Amino acid sequence: MSLKSSNVSKHRSSLLTWLEFRLFTLVEFSLSRMPVSWAYRFVESLLRLLFQIVPRYRQRTIANLDVAYGNNLTVLEKKQLFRRYLRYLAWFFADVVMSPRLLKKSDYLARVDCREAIALFQKLGAREKTGVVVIASHQGAPDVMALALGANGWPLTAVARPLDNPRLDQHLNEQRHSFDSGRLPKHGALFPAQRLLRQKAMVGFQIDQDAGPTGIFVPYFGKLASTHAGAATLAILNKVPVVVLHCIRTRPRSFEFKIFAETVELPSEDLPRNELILDLTVRMTNALEVMARGYPEQVMWGHRRWKTRPVYDPARESKEKRQSGELISAGR
Repeated sequence: MSLKSSNVSKHRSSLLTWLEFRLFTLVEFSLSRMPVSWAYRFVESLLRLLFQIVPRYRQRTIANLDVAYGNNLTVLEKKQLFRRYLRYLAWFFADVVMSPRLLKKSDYLARVDCREAIALFQKLGAREKTGVVVIASHQGAPDVMALALGANGWPLTAVARPLDNPRLDQHLNEQRHSFDSGRLPKHGALFPAQRLLRQKAMVGFQIDQDAGPTGIFVPYFGKLASTHAGAATLAILNKVPVVVLHCIRTRPRSFEFKIFAETVELPSEDLPRNELILDLTVRMTNALEVMARGYPEQVMWGHRRWKTRPVYDPARESKEKRQSGELISAGR
């Protein structure tokens, strides 16, 4: 690439970054002038328009529903689920834009039911006796969950990939810090996260996105999916409890949620370390799947969860599917 074309590319990138950020702040300002229920409807309209203008978003979502449910749902049922999903996705984006700047800390205390999660943290001795690996998913409102826990005095440091737009990423991170909610960039997070766990902090991970060729393959909706192993690795190395949290919207077009909490039992230490990590990752993923099946309209089906495919190993796939079925049955 020539120097001239490189400069043009950088200029376009900078311009796009600026335009995205300005668009976000414009929507943010607009929503701040609306009642919350109006704001949700406004974002619903924007998202429907986007899915009409860019049909590949709709096609990808429907394709993922086909992978997850196969013939267990009819074509009509999948279309109905897609329509419900689109509404919940719009409300999720509205929450991101409105929180925490446009909603007061008192809203998080009054409208997000954290009692189950806090009771479990207290039972485990979190932040006093032990660190905790917290697992969340791209379901419901994970950002609201982190902010609500921070508002209740239970700060959570989330390991997450920064947004592609650095200005927008900085803007949102500055808001999170006001709620005692921190972030660690996913790249290079292993050692900082380990230090935090040794300091008895709570460190959060979202493991339900495609991890690429470096991930480990575990069943999700009956099909092997590449999954990040970092959370399981840290839990096993540091011998800390694993808590899975699900922040589920309890009322349509309203800022009302409940955080469901459960522990995931660590596997027997008699196994080799790589099998320990695989076993724990399967258990965590199954906990996420059980809740995803319970509230499928709140799952972010647009992610390419099954993008990376493993080298086919029939024996391994049969074993992991059997594990998946046993664990899901136990969780019901």
